[in-house]
Amino acid sequence: MAQLQGSTFLRAAQHDRVLIIPDLLMDCPSNAERQLIDAGARSLLLIPLLVSSSREEGDDPYPRDPGQRQLVGLVGLTCSKPSHFAQLDIRFVGELIDPLTVAFRQAFQQRFTRFSNIHPSVEWRFIQESERRAWGLPPEPIVFQGVYPLYGLSDIRGSSAERNHVIQKDLLAQFRLGQAVLDAVCQSSSALGHDSVFAEMLRMDLLEHLERISKGVTVDSEAISVQFLSEHLESHFDFFLSSCGPETAEAVRRYREAINNEHHCVYVARENYDRTIRRINGLLRGTWELWQQRMQEIAPHYCDLETTDGIDHMIYAGASISPKFTPFHLHCLKFEQLRAVCDCARTALCIQERCGTQMQVCHLVLVQDNPVDIYHDEKTESLFDVKGTRDTRYEIVKKRIDKAREENTSERITQPGSLTIAYSTPKEWHEYQRYLQYLAREGWVEPHMKVGKVEALQGITGLKFARVKVLPPPSANPSPPPPAQSGGSLIIHSSSGTTGSHGNLSRRLNSVHGNSMKAQHIPRVSRSSSLATPPNSPGIKAFPTHSSGSTISANNVSSSLGATGSSHSSSSLSNSSSCPTSTTNLLNCSSSQ
Repeated sequence: MAQLQGSTFLRAAQHDRVLIIPDLLMDCPSNAERQLIDAGARSLLLIPLLVSSSREEGDDPYPRDPGQRQLVGLVGLTCSKPSHFAQLDIRFVGELIDPLTVAFRQAFQQRFTRFSNIHPSVEWRFIQESERRAWGLPPEPIVFQGVYPLYGLSDIRGSSAERNHVIQKDLLAQFRLGQAVLDAVCQSSSALGHDSVFAEMLRMDLLEHLERISKGVTVDSEAISVQFLSEHLESHFDFFLSSCGPETAEAVRRYREAINNEHHCVYVARENYDRTIRRINGLLRGTWELWQQRMQEIAPHYCDLETTDGIDHMIYAGASISPKFTPFHLHCLKFEQLRAVCDCARTALCIQERCGTQMQVCHLVLVQDNPVDIYHDEKTESLFDVKGTRDTRYEIVKKRIDKAREENTSERITQPGSLTIAYSTPKEWHEYQRYLQYLAREGWVEPHMKVGKVEALQGITGLKFARVKVLPPPSANPSPPPPAQSGGSLIIHSSSGTTGSHGNLSRRLNSVHGNSMKAQHIPRVSRSSSLATPPNSPGIKAFPTHSSGSTISANNVSSSLGATGSSHSSSSLSNSSSCPTSTTNLLNCSSSQ
C-alpha cells in the first residue's frame, strides 16, 4: 500500500467514484502510474468497488457514512491514446459496478473455501466467514468451542516389519540380477582385457552389499542400495553391451526388464505388499464409512478419516457444530463409535484368509470426557487445530497411544482381534464400562475383559486401559442393516432375544428435542444476503446392528446410559480406579443407576 500513497488509485477509492485520468504523462504522482506508462498506457479509467463495512454486530450493513465502506477491488481500463475516455463512459461504467462487485465477492469466496475438502458438518461456518469477508467485514476466527473429541484407530500390526521384509526381498532379487551381469562380464575377459580386473572389483562390492542386505535392512538401505546399483552398475550397461558377449547381453536384458517400471527398481514383493495394505485399508474404510453415515443421522458432527497402515478417525461433536446437540446425542455417538470399531474388528478377522497375509489389525478408542476448542488456522494444512495446553495434551496422547505398553508386563495394550479402551479418570471408566456391558449384551464382545495401567509415555502418565475380545459376526453379512424406524421411537435390535436388565428401552425424543435442543443465533451481516447457518439435526435414527434375533424396545435409554457425569458403582470393579491388571466379567457387573 505504501507504493500507492498519493496515487490516482487511492484517490478513486477514497472518493468512491469512477475517475478518469485523460493523460497519465500529465498526472503521474506514483510508481503505479509510471508502470502503466511503461506498459504503453496514456489514458486511464478507474472503477472502485466498495461494500458496506459493519464493525459492530447489529450495525446497519449499509451505512450512509462513506468512511464505513471498504474497498474490495479496483478495476482499471487503459488506452494507448490520451483523452480516450469521456464523461459518457462514466455513466455506462456505473451500470457495471454492481455485477463486478458480485464477481469479486464470488471469486474471493471460492478462493477462501477451496483450500481443503471441508466436511459438510462445518462447511456452513466457512461459507459464513467467506460471505463476511466478501461484504467487507473484518475477518473472524473460525472456532468451534466446547466440542467433544472421539478418537479411534484400527492399526495393522506388523506392517512395518512386513514392509522391511519385502524391501529386503526385492533388493536381494535386484542385486542377484546385477551379480549375474558382472559374472557374465568377468567371463568375457578376453573382450575386456585389463578392464576385467575392475569388473571383478565391482563384483566383490556387489557381493558385500548382498551380504549386508541378507542380514537385514535399515531405514536408508532402500535408497542407498538402489543408488549404488544405478551409479556403479547400470551406468556401464552400454559399454558391456558393446564389448561383451551374448551372455552379458542376456543378463543385461533380464536386469532391465525387471526394473522397467515407474520405480526403476525391482518392485515385485513391495507391489504385492502395497496391494495388500490398500485392500485391508479399503475393507476397514468401507466398514467405517457405512457406520459414519448412520452416525451423522444421530447428530451432525465433524469426522476426519486418515488412511496409512490402517485407519484412524477423529470426531468432534457439540452444540457449536450442531445447535440441537444434547448429552443424549453424545452418549449415542460414543456407543455407536464403539460398535463401528467392533465392526471394523470383525471385518479384520477374515483379512489373513482374504488377503493372503500374516498381518493382523488392532483396534483402540481413546477417551476424553472434557470438551475441547478447535479452530481453523489458515497458515497450516490441517483443517482444525486444538486450543490451549489441556487440549494439546490430548493431541499428544493420540500420537503415542497406539504404541503404548502395559505397565506390569510391557505387553502392547492393543492386541489383534480385540478392542482397547484407553482412559484417564474413574468417571470415564464408569461410563465406558457400561458401554462395554451393552456391547457384550449385543454379542459384539466377550463378557470378560482385561484392565490395567499404561506404561508412562513421554510426558504422559496416569493412563489406564481396558481390553475385550471382539466376537466374530453371527451371520455372513457383517455390514449393518439400514436403520429401522417406528413412529419416532428408538429401536434397538438385540441378538440375545431378551429385554435385558435395564428394562423398557423406548423413550420418544419429543421431550429431548423440546427441552434440550435450542437453536443457535447466527449474527445477521447484511439485509441482501443471508449467511449460511448450521444444518439442523435430523434427530436420532435407529441404531444399525449386525445382531439378528428379537427386537427389543427400551424405554429409558438415556437413563440407562446415564448422564456423562453420573457415578456408577461396580462390585467387581471396586478396585479398578487404581486399575491393577485384572480380568472382569462384564455381564456380572451390576452397576447401580
